[in-house]
Amino acid sequence: MDVIVEGKINKEESMTDILRTCSEIPSIKTPILRINDSKSDVQGRIAFSQGGYILGAKVTPSGEQGWAAIRRLVEIQDGNYAVLDPMRKRVTELNQSLWIKTDKLLALMPNLPDDPSSLIDPQESESVSETLRPKDISSNGEQTLILKKEKSKSRQYNAGAWNFMRLLIFAILACALGYGYMTYKEQINSSVQSILHR
Repeated sequence: MDVIVEGKINKEESMTDILRTCSEIPSIKTPILRINDSKSDVQGRIAFSQGGYILGAKVTPSGEQGWAAIRRLVEIQDGNYAVLDPMRKRVTELNQSLWIKTDKLLALMPNLPDDPSSLIDPQESESVSETLRPKDISSNGEQTLILKKEKSKSRQYNAGAWNFMRLLIFAILACALGYGYMTYKEQINSSVQSILHR
């Protein structure tokens, strides 16, 4: 992952400024904000999406994910950060499909709610509602979102493309056979005649 911007989290460059910067980067589809707290061993990453959305987060030492991880990371007031470009690399452990609107989160900082439902953008949540199932309660009592397995559109069977490929292969084979017959016509005819007259 390439480092796009890095700096220190302090009074001059607050977490609010950093989050706003990450949500407004136009040249990166899914910027990742890496955060390290200088007062503790807390470190983690927050995934963003174009349009100013936060998709999810993960805290490294504790393993916290999702909304709990976001809350913990945005509370850091002294440390360092880096904005990373994952390019085409998938960062699936950070994408919990939370679709939290960054502007709504910034308006409530530092007093963030326990439940992120008020921060989720209604338009975006409707478009992803079919991929999300209701909250599920894990063995330790925490609520987590479970994703349905959906087939990737890029891997779906395309009948039109397959029919075209079959036609193209057939045409190439027909041309190759025709060329072979025209080139070796006398040899093929004599072989066929000798087989028939046995």
